[in-house]
Amino acid sequence: MHPQLITAGLTDIGKRRDSNQDNFLVADLTRSLQVANSSLPLSPGSRVYGNPLSRLILVADGMGGHQAGARASAQAIESMVRQLLETQDWFDISDLEQMDQFALHIDRLFRST
Repeated sequence: MHPQLITAGLTDIGKRRDSNQDNFLVADLTRSLQVANSSLPLSPGSRVYGNPLSRLILVADGMGGHQAGARASAQAIESMVRQLLETQDWFDISDLEQMDQFALHIDRLFRST
């Protein structure tokens, strides 16, 4: 039995800023398929999902009140998600060794964006 991870996210403006520039994303990594056509009662374009394999947590800090800091932190997360979805060789992350490889891959993606 795997331990259950309960996650949540919240940003706060703090005491020194007029706006909050921080962004976060909490997402389950799952296997899914998108239906193209089927004789089953599945609509074209609908998705069928497997059980979550892992959880992805991304946090992007703002730029200390600088102009467009909120957009920069949002773009950092959007870029990471796009890189992950378009370039990731999906691992069986129920295997601890492959989970380590997955974490290293995420780290490399972060450093390249």
